Amino acid sequence: MIEPINRTECVVCKHNYLEPLYTFNNFPVFMGCTTAPPETDLKMDMSWVICPECGTIQLDKLVPLEVLYQENHNEAIGGTWKKHHDKFADFILENGGENRLEIGGASGKVAQLARSKNESGKWLILEPNLFDEAPAIPNTEFEEGWFDENYCPTFEVDTVIHSHVMEHLYEPRETLEQINNLLPVGGKMIFSVPNMKVWLHKKYGNCLMFEHTYYLPEEAVEFLVKQYGFKVIRKQYFQEHSIFFACQKIGRENFIEPKVPKRYQENRDLYTNFVDYYVNIVKEIDSNISTYAGARYIFGAHIFALYLQAFGLQEKYFLNVLDNAPGKIGRRLYGTNLMVRSPKFLQKHDAAIVVLKAGAYTDEIKNDILENINPNILFC
Repeated sequence: MIEPINRTECVVCKHNYLEPLYTFNNFPVFMGCTTAPPETDLKMDMSWVICPECGTIQLDKLVPLEVLYQENHNEAIGGTWKKHHDKFADFILENGGENRLEIGGASGKVAQLARSKNESGKWLILEPNLFDEAPAIPNTEFEEGWFDENYCPTFEVDTVIHSHVMEHLYEPRETLEQINNLLPVGGKMIFSVPNMKVWLHKKYGNCLMFEHTYYLPEEAVEFLVKQYGFKVIRKQYFQEHSIFFACQKIGRENFIEPKVPKRYQENRDLYTNFVDYYVNIVKEIDSNISTYAGARYIFGAHIFALYLQAFGLQEKYFLNVLDNAPGKIGRRLYGTNLMVRSPKFLQKHDAAIVVLKAGAYTDEIKNDILENINPNILFC
């Protein structure tokens, strides 16, 4: 039994009433893979609400962090992520300072790319779930821990970096205030966030989930950073995947209260369309695979498969769940009985069908399977 953390006011504008929107009953609380038996899996209602003031979609019940992030399950692999990290490393070098703190740096891939181009200055990566063997990166240190009001780096920081972290924060206002307090006036905050407006329009399953507990489109990002003493000095789009922001801390004398975005009906309609899409697509997938006589697989040992299951797709259809992450192979997708195999396993079949709904990575995954593994695979 999980005791949830209750969110009682809007995560963006602080409005104190949140309107019910949609609830997934008994949704798995961990988005990764495990070696534990299925009977130990924990589930909780994933209860989405919407703020009538600013229109922010958000969860009103949050999974305790020690449960939600019980293991490191970094999925930032593949060609899209490699390009993202490389472009973001350039963006940091072009817009940041010399003494950098990276929050949630995971495996250090962004730092590694940046350091391959410029080794000057300091770089400290603060990560709550470090890998067993952190890579050796020039002039770069790793530290295990959370960024909170008690954290103090060992040197004076002029740039704070985070990539795909802001959407994970339970209290982004508090974190932005802590970053502001850490930096001198003129200090920089450089970060990347998912392009959530595009993701939700395109019905990507990884847009909103237990780890992404609130909808963070571009205008909400800008409202929050301005609210906590930063001005946006540069913005860059990476495909339809992410948005890079370079922000600078301003003095109190230059602070202007930003206007709260008003997106209630737009966001409500977006989420309703998201739900309707999955209700219909699961019916379509079911009709396509229920009579298929060959081998059947589902791709994405993460939220992608879990959402399809939550909307009614039966796991009995599938031999395995496929995933490209090496650390997942041979483990079980949490919340299911499905074991994970590499897509290379498809080589053993003359033909097979794969259910593939992996958001922005769908085309990349499909092309890799058809071009490098088995050209006879069918997709739905």
